[in-house]
Amino acid sequence: MKVRVGIGIGEFPADARPWFDAVLDACERLNIDSIWLSQRLRDRYLSPFVAISYAAARTTRLKLGTSVVVLPGTNPVLMAEAMASIAVLAPRRFLPVFGLGPAYQQDRGAFPVSSRGRGHDFDESLVVVRRLLEAGGRTASATDSAAASDAAESSGGGHSGIDIEAGRIRLSGFVLAPQPDPPLDLWVGGRAPAALRRAGRLADGWLGSGVPPSEAEAAVRLVQQAAAEAGRVVDPEHFGMTIPWTATPGGRDAFLAARRGGGPAPGGVPVGWQQLRELLDAYIAGGLSKFVVRPVEAGAHLLPWLDEFAAEVLPLQT
Repeated sequence: MKVRVGIGIGEFPADARPWFDAVLDACERLNIDSIWLSQRLRDRYLSPFVAISYAAARTTRLKLGTSVVVLPGTNPVLMAEAMASIAVLAPRRFLPVFGLGPAYQQDRGAFPVSSRGRGHDFDESLVVVRRLLEAGGRTASATDSAAASDAAESSGGGHSGIDIEAGRIRLSGFVLAPQPDPPLDLWVGGRAPAALRRAGRLADGWLGSGVPPSEAEAAVRLVQQAAAEAGRVVDPEHFGMTIPWTATPGGRDAFLAARRGGGPAPGGVPVGWQQLRELLDAYIAGGLSKFVVRPVEAGAHLLPWLDEFAAEVLPLQT
């Protein structure tokens, strides 16, 4: 397995642009694999796609991921358009991961879909995004077509585009151009069994968050089982975990206290570099190989932390 470890960006400080410039420059200098940005509506977070576009223009090799962007309640055509543009301008560097809902329950109103319909909308929108992004590339599986029973995309009718009927979206003979080459891998997050089965049925990879190693190993098995039942295969290299990290027990306790719903198990929040290395080893033994380490002490503290991260963690990559 190719083990890769990137960093997660939390809240931005008041001087967001010079700080972000310095972070990007340091990541390039230190050969850090990737940076990951989350979608948060009420905290000091930049819009992930906008920040990733900026980062792509400033860097040359750094991979750029979302962890995660909400898909249900959005327009999947406009989502695919934005993703295709980023992928064309930064080929082989964009790593999109989608989630079911926003970090805060009170922000769900920004994504107009009912709680009961959120899972269905996720499935339908993911199929539409994939069909649009792959119209000129690899062929979607029979499973993708089956999942789109209410999102009837076809390529008949004497035109070269595809037809889309998904919710309020109605398009005929549509072609999204330019197309990413190669097509993007679409990952999903989530921890619940339904989310893991979705990853197996419809996605190209799974990125968990704060899940203990034993649970993560079981999650990998469930994703692969769901994929096999759907006649698909998820690349064994496409399983990863976002790991919150802190230097002190007090930092861990504060993070867990502020986390929605009690947060991940304490074993998923390593304190110090040795615990992080041990946790990474446990995840790797369970079949995971892609990691996002997010220091809970964000902002200006991130810059000096990057040098330590490179020295302590990057040697674990294979």
